[in-house]
Amino acid sequence: MFAVISPSSFPKLGKILEKFTEYRLIITSYGVSYALQNHIDIDYALDRGVWVRAYSHKAGTFSGLPIHEAEAIMVASDLQAILIASDEKVKKEAERLGVKVVTPD
Repeated sequence: MFAVISPSSFPKLGKILEKFTEYRLIITSYGVSYALQNHIDIDYALDRGVWVRAYSHKAGTFSGLPIHEAEAIMVASDLQAILIASDEKVKKEAERLGVKVVTPD
């Protein structure tokens, strides 16, 4: 089973790595870019086997979400994965599109 980590949940990566051990965890390519631009350390997650995946089509934004959040929703949808998200707007949009959302808490 797959779980895509929304950039809104990056501050809780340590907790996510401990809690979601039964899932193959994924961060998107725009998520990596977001982390680099905002000086968020995701190296330990990558070192522990978190995959990086990109949306297979031209990524775009929708419902006013930033591209890094929209890509996480689209990848989760394509993989029929759950989305681990902390932001309420991201959660609502993902659920509207039929993606199962869980919080990292």
